[in-house]
Amino acid sequence: MVSFNGFDLLTIVCNGRPVIAIDGTHLKGSYKGVVFAAACKDENNKIFPLAFGISDKENEESWTWFLTELHKAIGHPDNLMFIFDRNPSIPKSVSKAFPNASHGLCFFHITHNLKSNYKKTFTKDICDIFTAAVYTYRQSDYDKRMNELLIEHPKVYQYVLKIGP
Repeated sequence: MVSFNGFDLLTIVCNGRPVIAIDGTHLKGSYKGVVFAAACKDENNKIFPLAFGISDKENEESWTWFLTELHKAIGHPDNLMFIFDRNPSIPKSVSKAFPNASHGLCFFHITHNLKSNYKKTFTKDICDIFTAAVYTYRQSDYDKRMNELLIEHPKVYQYVLKIGP
């Protein structure tokens, strides 16, 4: 891990937006394992890598190790938010390493899963309704979009409810 002692890394690099995307990718070939990565967006809205780590497998223990090391590097900024895919180990590990942080699911991964699970019926119109729901700022707008989704595609609606807001 790289640490910038004495500096608030997220404020300097990530333009004060304490939103970190984390993911793991499996190594294939001669060397097996998992590469963990944490990134944010800089002031130019470009992806800035904060940290990476390598482990033999992707599980709660390895995610906790990676996030604990990340915590050593960045501390615990106010309003910290983590975004990740649906790996069940990640929210548990985030809660251990960053107990006051919020976390949510990655829009890209959810949309990809919806397209895979509902290939023939997840049309552009349904995707647009889901996207509008995701990008709302008020609960009333979210509820309205979700009602539209319920009417247009009840199975997608149920899937989204099952994975959480």
